[in-house]
Amino acid sequence: MSATVADEFPPLLLTEGGPGDALLRRLKLQPLGLGARRTAIVLAAVTWIPLLILSAMKGVAVSGPQIPFLYDLAAHVRFLVALPVLILAEVPIGFRLRRAAAHFISAGLVGPDEYQKFSAIILRTRRLRDSRVAKLCVSTACPRSAGPRASAR
Repeated sequence: MSATVADEFPPLLLTEGGPGDALLRRLKLQPLGLGARRTAIVLAAVTWIPLLILSAMKGVAVSGPQIPFLYDLAAHVRFLVALPVLILAEVPIGFRLRRAAAHFISAGLVGPDEYQKFSAIILRTRRLRDSRVAKLCVSTACPRSAGPRASAR
């Protein structure tokens, strides 16, 4: 039950893969590893700069509504702080998940008679992460979760 036994199992990769990861790779952005900083900066710019341009075109960047865009601290924090932090958090989270799954084997929590079942569970989890059904569920659940709050305001 050493680390060499744990190395025989497929790694638990929940933060690597899936539809978001595939999109970032198509855009030549690497969500994990050395490219995570660049990805965080590019995604922050791609989400914040269009809002700045649209608000300037509409005339609400510095004046107009109750809180003009350039003075809206919440918008800046969401796009320029929270988004990069979420992207950068994937690196240590993925590393710790892999270590935790390997620890199940090295600590003897998964016995030798359950190795095949444990391996199948990891592979099934990775397939679910990459499935179109999961992508569809997330896509349809997100607008619904934002809907009632938006109508309550």
